[in-house]
Amino acid sequence: MKPTPIPSTETPAHLSIGRGSGNGSPAGNGSSDSNALFARYLEVVDRALDRNRDRFPYKQILDVGEQVSDEATVAVGIYEERLDEPHDWFVVELKGGHLFLERHGRAEAGLTCKIRESHLEEVVEHPDQYIESPCRLDLDWFRQTTGIG
Repeated sequence: MKPTPIPSTETPAHLSIGRGSGNGSPAGNGSSDSNALFARYLEVVDRALDRNRDRFPYKQILDVGEQVSDEATVAVGIYEERLDEPHDWFVVELKGGHLFLERHGRAEAGLTCKIRESHLEEVVEHPDQYIESPCRLDLDWFRQTTGIG
């Protein structure tokens, strides 16, 4: 199967900052580079979940997520080395089985979790590997959001 590259210049509308209930204004200490990195990471995760939505355990995670809340939100901290020192924050919303990047910056959310920046970079650099094999994704934050974890 030929790899499908992810376009680097455009982010799908449902992953753009400010969609849904968020105000779209940056509020963190991060840069536009981390904003682009996280948006691309969410794009890969969303595509992996969409492609595997009829397989275990992704079907169950998405089903439970939609039952738990119509709009489940999670504040995601990005860290380099130390889990207790995130350098950037994003708010993500699960709505209709898709992930929406609500805003850049720390905000109140249903849950809070943290992801290592090197994992984001690895996923963005090799999207097809993660889309074809989503078990390689670090989805602890997503499982917490849906109540499975």
